Amino acid sequence: MAARLERHVWRKPGTAHHQGNTIPTVKHGGGSIMLWGCLSAAGTGRLVRIKGKMIAAMYRDILDENLLQGALDLRLGRRFIVQQDNDPKHTAKISKEWLQGRLCES
Repeated sequence: MAARLERHVWRKPGTAHHQGNTIPTVKHGGGSIMLWGCLSAAGTGRLVRIKGKMIAAMYRDILDENLLQGALDLRLGRRFIVQQDNDPKHTAKISKEWLQGRLCES
């Protein structure tokens, strides 16, 4: 655990945000991680780490390997709603076709 560092500064009124009266900080150390996951009122399901840049084919493969099993793990039954935003990977033809073929009744 890092030691807590406190600094006290005395300055003239109205100069609190002058550069000489501030201490630069780094709020985020950089880097990122992309995840795909499923959840419901019943709890959290699978969480998959995506390595590299995700494309539509990779997204479809993640759905294929995880979505239905995640629904089973959460005991959602056959009727559940898949919610996603309008990211191009979600709206790509191969993603839509996979969802239509696996989740929609004919």
